[in-house]
Amino acid sequence: QGCLEPNFWRAAIRPQAMARWRRELTDRCGWGSALVLVVAAVCGSALQGCGKAAGKAPSPSPSTSPFAHACSAVGGHGNRMDCGPGVPLCGVLTLETGRGGGAYQHSAPVVHGLWPQVGNYGTSKCVAPKDAQAPTQLFQCYDQEGTPHAKDLGFEKHEWITHGRCAGAKDAEDFFGQVCTLSSGPLRVMEGARSADLDLVDTADALQRAGFCVWAYGSSQQVELSACAGPDGRWKLADYANFAQVCGGGGGDKPADTPQGAKCLPSQRGPACKHDSDCAAFAGCLRCARSGFCTDVPLGTALLLDALPAQAHSAVAAQAPEPANAERLRLVAAAALIFVVALAARVLVGAVLWGAKGFDEGPLHQPLARQSPVRII
Repeated sequence: QGCLEPNFWRAAIRPQAMARWRRELTDRCGWGSALVLVVAAVCGSALQGCGKAAGKAPSPSPSTSPFAHACSAVGGHGNRMDCGPGVPLCGVLTLETGRGGGAYQHSAPVVHGLWPQVGNYGTSKCVAPKDAQAPTQLFQCYDQEGTPHAKDLGFEKHEWITHGRCAGAKDAEDFFGQVCTLSSGPLRVMEGARSADLDLVDTADALQRAGFCVWAYGSSQQVELSACAGPDGRWKLADYANFAQVCGGGGGDKPADTPQGAKCLPSQRGPACKHDSDCAAFAGCLRCARSGFCTDVPLGTALLLDALPAQAHSAVAAQAPEPANAERLRLVAAAALIFVVALAARVLVGAVLWGAKGFDEGPLHQPLARQSPVRII
């Protein structure tokens, strides 16, 4: 009866009509309905921004999730990387989203290179290899589709001469083998982000959530992941604040020795681990599971599997939910909560007004002239 007329609600946004609109709100809708609308408006304001990309939500803290891997905020540090005490090597693993221009445009995310942060870029040492000979073979992660073999090999040699010879690796094969292994997990996350049409910032957030800590946004739509290596020249992805713990070479908080060539396979336990960073050096491994072993199952899939019966696990593992689907579920839950709260408020107000004597529709909704006269005895 006029409460839901569009023109009536359009008046709410005109300042000159606001006073009259407030008076008509209770006349048209009744006090109970008006309260429902107010409650819904408050809840809606509180939930503004819930519909943004899931990647923009803050990463869960270690205290709230057993799966969480804490990463420092992107850009929450100086431009110069500090390896920390007892860590000889630190740097960035630079990955391209493929959305840059020119040579940075690709059909899928690719690896650029592993760069020790020496000189003006950081405190990393330049540890020369035992064999400095340039690579003669093209490694898998540098074999770009649609690019001539000679061009890819030339870029690989450039990376070795510019960065690899300071990375503490034994030789070019050792260096690029580590680069391809380190980049496999993050590139899978970036492929999913690109499929979801996420921008650079949201892609970085997705990497942070997966436990791959972003040091900085690079030029030409690139991201730089923080990494470190101990005296053995074994590089690991880690948050820069944890370099000493991960690559310092001391303490007993390291996983047991694992056989050479260990990797993660579907439905099988991977190498032993204590931190997500322990799994970054193994092919196919994404994170350290609660069991203490590396796994190829993404974090989002693992959380869903915990909530489902065992017979449904295989179907979920075959098709992990996209972040956007999880976001839609949260929005539906929020809408349901608003509805329940508003309905409860309407019932409460209705009950109060129903018990008021001498009124049919509430003390303020019923015109004064229609009220029963007061008899004085």
